[in-house]
Amino acid sequence: MHEKRTKRLLALLFFLYLAFLLRITVFRPGFSLTGLGQNGVVSPTPFLEYYNWLRAGVYGTACYLFFGNIGVFLPFGGYLSWRWPGLRLWQVTLAGFGLSFAIEAGQYLFGTGVSDLADLILNTLGVLLGAALLGWGRRRWRRHAAR
Repeated sequence: MHEKRTKRLLALLFFLYLAFLLRITVFRPGFSLTGLGQNGVVSPTPFLEYYNWLRAGVYGTACYLFFGNIGVFLPFGGYLSWRWPGLRLWQVTLAGFGLSFAIEAGQYLFGTGVSDLADLILNTLGVLLGAALLGWGRRRWRRHAAR
């Protein structure tokens, strides 16, 4: 009974996480259906903005966005790996890539952000790291429990 309640609670938290993720990436201020497909911006060169920020000495913004893009997707990889332990790492990573691609496409379609290949790469890396960390933690827990 306790395990079932835990799964439900984590599913609810995951749903809230996804809602928050979409709110901060796609459905943020400026979101409107009136300009659908008219205001989107694509950054054609991955990591060019990061390079420019670093050259200009804007280290805080560069680090915040670099690590933020990774960090905000860690829970996605961790949850999928926890909820469906039979999934392979590449499958979880591919699902995260798909979510990130959908977000970048949404930002373009609704004109609420810059669609950037660097974001897609960093978000996918975050999913991969989240899943890998969960797998590593599981292995450590099993070894510890076997003692």
